[in-house]
Amino acid sequence: MNLSLPTFHPSVFNKSVLFLLIWIGCSTVSASAMLKLPHIFRNGMVLQRNEVITIWGWADKGQDITVKFRNVQKVVKTDETGKWKCDIGIFEAGGPYEMTISSDTTWSLNDIYIGEVWLCSGQSNMQYTLDMLGIKTSKADFNSPYPIHFFNVQIETDLIPSRDIAGGLWQNLNEKSAGQLSGTAYYFAKHLQSKLNVPIGIVVSCLGATTVETWMSAEALLPLDAFKSTVEQTMAPNKTKIELLKELAEFRIDWDKNYYLKSKGMKDKWYLPENMPKDWMEVKFPLLWEDLGYNHDGEVWFRQNFDCPCPYVGNQGVISLNQIDDYDRVWFNGTFIGESFGSRNFRSYFFSDSLLKEKDNLLVVRVFDVGGKGGVYTNAFWGNKILNGKWEMKMGDAIDVNNFPIPTVPNMSVFSHPTALYNANIAPLSAYRFKGVIWYQGESNADRAAEYGALFPSMIKDWRKLFNKPNLPFHFVQLANYGPIDSLAGPSTWAELRASQSEALNLPFTALATAIDVGDALDIHPKDKETVGKRLAENALVQDYGLRMKVDAPKLVKSVFFDNGEAVLYFSSRFKPVASGIKINSFTAAGEDGQFFPANAILSGNKIFLKSEKVLNLKYVRFGWANNPGKWTLYGENGRPLLPFRTDRLPLLTAANIFKFDPFSF
Repeated sequence: MNLSLPTFHPSVFNKSVLFLLIWIGCSTVSASAMLKLPHIFRNGMVLQRNEVITIWGWADKGQDITVKFRNVQKVVKTDETGKWKCDIGIFEAGGPYEMTISSDTTWSLNDIYIGEVWLCSGQSNMQYTLDMLGIKTSKADFNSPYPIHFFNVQIETDLIPSRDIAGGLWQNLNEKSAGQLSGTAYYFAKHLQSKLNVPIGIVVSCLGATTVETWMSAEALLPLDAFKSTVEQTMAPNKTKIELLKELAEFRIDWDKNYYLKSKGMKDKWYLPENMPKDWMEVKFPLLWEDLGYNHDGEVWFRQNFDCPCPYVGNQGVISLNQIDDYDRVWFNGTFIGESFGSRNFRSYFFSDSLLKEKDNLLVVRVFDVGGKGGVYTNAFWGNKILNGKWEMKMGDAIDVNNFPIPTVPNMSVFSHPTALYNANIAPLSAYRFKGVIWYQGESNADRAAEYGALFPSMIKDWRKLFNKPNLPFHFVQLANYGPIDSLAGPSTWAELRASQSEALNLPFTALATAIDVGDALDIHPKDKETVGKRLAENALVQDYGLRMKVDAPKLVKSVFFDNGEAVLYFSSRFKPVASGIKINSFTAAGEDGQFFPANAILSGNKIFLKSEKVLNLKYVRFGWANNPGKWTLYGENGRPLLPFRTDRLPLLTAANIFKFDPFSF
């Protein structure tokens, strides 16, 4: 019987219904008090050079822990909670080394390197692996004497900061493992390695479709009125997911028999083909039955018959039912395959292929609602094809919500719930030393682009506080060009999001790598991650490692002069000459009324002269202000593209859009 939250989630979302799936497991904690280490401390780990390295873990309270690494031996004692922590010193790059950590048991870790360690996070464009991108590597790609090791954090959610991440494995980057690494992180690491000649460690903690607030702490969000109520409710139990699931298991000992499973449908085993009653009604998924006119709390049964094929993971079939309000139990061809609790959690259930029939498979779902609306409500493209179209429904026993005991369960969408991903996948790494962060996210916040201008810098400061590193380098990717080409500078949430991303450059030790010229109009996940990864690495090499190279495009408008209906823009450096016959596009201009029209541009050194036939007296200028401004024509002498910009401070389209909790959103 599965009491945990679902074991996998659809992971990439955008308004054009482009997506992928990743598999997510639930973390577990053993009842044993023997010596435990965080999942990040495993064979093959890379530790940050030239910074104090901290090792920590758990055991019985008052127990002595001995850590041995190279010529260092430290003995520490666990505190009242059983936690221990010690600093083992500062080391130059090198390896491989061994480490032993011992008390009542001994951990022997090997293949450890000291080098440069970077945390890579964000949503799908960071998550997309080389395999997903269709990029193949060969042995010739890995001939450096300095290894790259990577660690994919097993993504989870939690209500408050978790003690540890759910899992993961350090892997040596080679032709066999490379397909599992983020494409952006791969090219970033490879370029760093080629210039620094030291071991590189890459820790990837990301998930597609996620909003920035999922990666932020309660402390960072509570001061913001839009998030305060949701965050307070999330924190209210003051317990982790594991603790709540343990309480649920204990609660169910009597509750199942006396309340939850006490119904005619369960007693008569409606999930078996031979026991099913008649008079089922045809419905179409997704649905909330109150919207169909049924004011009903309690159980409702759904069934569907389908033929093969069925989605597979390895040698197991999988049924994805997404979000269900509030609880569910699922049977496949009469065999129970799983259950979940909580209306915002995503459901997926695995089953042995031995249960699968070539024809006429029967899927039965018992949905149980404990107040408000009930049903299977997530848009059908986030799951198996069986979620599309016709099902059959039969009303089961009703309950009196006022007299029905309702347990507290973990209940948060992995994609949109504030703090959910920070708590489980970032906070547990707080004592691990990172050189810096690379970040690729923003698509899921585009509808609230103006709000992102405050959230994103707040997140950067939030992480710097967590890692106790005020100057933690933070490098991020500006959104790529995407969608139909539009050079008219009309309303554009992506243009506004790019502008909000740029606000973070006001913080020290930040740098932006634009993807405005390497996107794909038809694909929100552009294939060119090499350019993006290289730009991120070059920014880091200059800013954080002191290498001399020109990486800045003429991105800053030093001054703008308006005269006789024209505008002259002065930039910080010269442009790369534009080939004869190539039109400089993507400039627009507006007068006092703020209505923008295409503008003609003439390039001269570090100046651009601008005029528009439809604007007599220019007052405002915008460049690249569109989801997809089209082919890029302006580059600096070093080949970096001119960044999108605007000279106005007119109200943004998204200015009034702020976070609002929606119990029926993904």
